Amino acid sequence: MSRSSSSSRFIHFLAEAGLTAQWPSFVAAIALLSVAASLLVAQSSTHAQAAVSAAHIVNGKQLYQTVGCNACHNLPGEGVTVERRIAPNPVSAQAMQAYVRNPSGLMMPFAPDVVSDRDAADIYAYLKSVPRPITIGSLPPSIK
Repeated sequence: MSRSSSSSRFIHFLAEAGLTAQWPSFVAAIALLSVAASLLVAQSSTHAQAAVSAAHIVNGKQLYQTVGCNACHNLPGEGVTVERRIAPNPVSAQAMQAYVRNPSGLMMPFAPDVVSDRDAADIYAYLKSVPRPITIGSLPPSIK
């Protein structure tokens, strides 16, 4: 059935039911319902992504500690020296994963059977979640 024939049938149905005068209101109501449904779907998708992200962050923090990242990079990823600082603002996920597999300097490599790609992504999610440290310049004048 073509779109125009189904539209014609619907208009004919409305005319038979004596609803042609309400047609603009009917169309507006359908449009409003369509927008509301779209917003609900988008909102539930955002909540699902947030829940997944939170789970990845929690797992990433646990892996960060159990795999031993915190031994050199400290718990929040700020490192002992600038060279070991990996959070906040880590390099890209791809660059981090490549470096974990084939590092330079003192860092030992982590094979995929030790730190899987999913584990590396979770550790990256944790590092991205680390807030920036408070600086004296960001404190209110009453605290300085």
